[in-house]
Amino acid sequence: MPRTRRFLVLCFAPLITLSAIACASVNHSDGADRNVITADQIAAANAETAYDLIAKYRANFLHSRGPNSILLKTAKEPTVYLDNVEFGLISSLRSIQASNIHEIRFIEGWDAMTKYGSDHVAGVIQIYTRYQ
Repeated sequence: MPRTRRFLVLCFAPLITLSAIACASVNHSDGADRNVITADQIAAANAETAYDLIAKYRANFLHSRGPNSILLKTAKEPTVYLDNVEFGLISSLRSIQASNIHEIRFIEGWDAMTKYGSDHVAGVIQIYTRYQ
């Protein structure tokens, strides 16, 4: 039995090490958050509106999340918040000038419901302006 164990350890140790390295490389070492559009990205985008910025960098923010519940009839698209004040639905992004935006964040369903209430199950797009 000890020979078998040693054989298995010698055979699988490189695989375990390799998989650990592969998993570590998946993490963003630069600290980038997939749900944030930064000021640097906004400055480099050459976009006119918040909608254009999001469409360029994180188009998945704009898509409907489909039916959220059989019983609850809630919005199927994220709600837009401008400087922590409810601003509207996705169509309202076209009225926010990109030159005024400092950062854009997407808060996913469960976290949005926790922070803003149960009617935000589709998520929240937070827009922070430069002039807060």
